Amino acid sequence: MLFLDMQLKRLKLKKNNWSSESYRFDKVFTETASQKRLYEAVVKSVVVEVTNSYLLECNVRLSI
Repeated sequence: MLFLDMQLKRLKLKKNNWSSESYRFDKVFTETASQKRLYEAVVKSVVVEVTNSYLLECNVRLSI
């Protein structure tokens, strides 16, 4: 069985009467969340960090 508690941002997977696993999430999105919202919350910071790292490496190589 699968239990989702959106307020606690937790997913619990119950395998049987004796065994279960619990997972916590930073953010939980509903099925109606837009791609823009997902991008802004999850992907944007990664893209910015990768781009900044690439630009920094390019500047370092050009200055050598």
